[in-house]
Amino acid sequence: APQPYARVVVDTLGTLSAMVVHGADGLDEFSPTGPSKYAWLRNGGITTGFLDPRDLRLLPVSLSELSGGDPQRNGEIATKIFSGEPGAHREAVVLNAGAALLAAGKGSDWDEAIGFAEESLASGNARRKLEALCAFTNRG
Repeated sequence: APQPYARVVVDTLGTLSAMVVHGADGLDEFSPTGPSKYAWLRNGGITTGFLDPRDLRLLPVSLSELSGGDPQRNGEIATKIFSGEPGAHREAVVLNAGAALLAAGKGSDWDEAIGFAEESLASGNARRKLEALCAFTNRG
């Protein structure tokens, strides 16, 4: 159950807004495979709920479609996501990026936050931010 963990985030870290998630299929993130349970800390309170990716126009996927692999395979997956290729990995990224944006106050509801995540991928903004992060972390 995510709610006790959300209380720890508040009491220990003093966080103002956060989501703690128990995803479908036991994932520790929002899962595009089915409904995820979440506890959302915001405005001093904790609300709990379930989020079904189908309610957000996301494609249903199976857990086996989300598997990664070695670094080369994972790099190929990332390239496909950032190039706009549809599929299970993109759905997982959009779902979790949307949740992060919503928790950060970017978007008034799930649909708007998911839209922001999709636009960031489509416009290339997400790829450019990743490239800037890689350049920064690779500096000597």
